[in-house]
Amino acid sequence: MARRLDAEFYVVYVELKAGESPQDQRSLAANLQFAQDLGAIVVRAKGRSVAHAVAELVRENGLRR
Repeated sequence: MARRLDAEFYVVYVELKAGESPQDQRSLAANLQFAQDLGAIVVRAKGRSVAHAVAELVRENGLRR
């Protein structure tokens, strides 16, 4: 869809807490690699909530729809 719209494709991972299990870490790494293979710009962020972290990312990078 991003290609059809000539848009950038972002995948955002927000870390809310530390201490993910090794299995969760492997699953996350595989999913982020898959996103990169599809051409996504992968962004990792930390925050107290997903909404706040994504809003901050949008503000900092001047992203818009």
